[in-house]
Parts: sequence; C-alpha cells; structure tokens
Amino acid sequence: MLGILSRNATTGPRVWSYFTDRWDEAVEKFPGNSLSRLTLGVPLFIKDESFANKVEAFHTEHPLAGDQRTVVQALERMRVGLAFAAAMRQQF
Repeated sequence: MLGILSRNATTGPRVWSYFTDRWDEAVEKFPGNSLSRLTLGVPLFIKDESFANKVEAFHTEHPLAGDQRTVVQALERMRVGLAFAAAMRQQF
C-alpha cells in the first residue's frame, strides 16, 4: 500500500518521507525483497530538485542488499524526469 501511495503526485513525497523517517522499522517489519517497492514513486519526484537530491542521497546511504539495482534504476528515471521537466519549463 505504501508503494502505491508513493506513486501519487500529491501524496508521494509525504509517503516517502514517512517511511524513510521510520526506515529502521521498515527494515525490521517488511521482508527484505519488498523494500524496493517502497521506491515505486521515486521516478515521479520531478517537481522539486532539492527533494530529489534528498531522495537520492537517502537511497545512496541506505542501499538494499539484492535490490539496490531496482532502486538505482528508479533514481535514474527520476533524474531523467527532472531533466525533462526542466526542459519543458524553459520552453513554456
């Protein structure tokens, strides 16, 4: 459910902040192979570059054993989205 809520443009950043503030709890309570699902919304965090930097820093400092590749791909999609959004803002 948290992964799905993180994919909503309105709730996504707040949901991400909620579970990363409680990351140690999440690591204890959720199976290790499901933690990468908490990053489902990361590619949608393209409105605020400073928030995106915070997201990337967190996931770089808290790598997931076995699933970090999925997280890195989500971060890469977020960066592509940020660049695209910036280019669109410049055109209009």
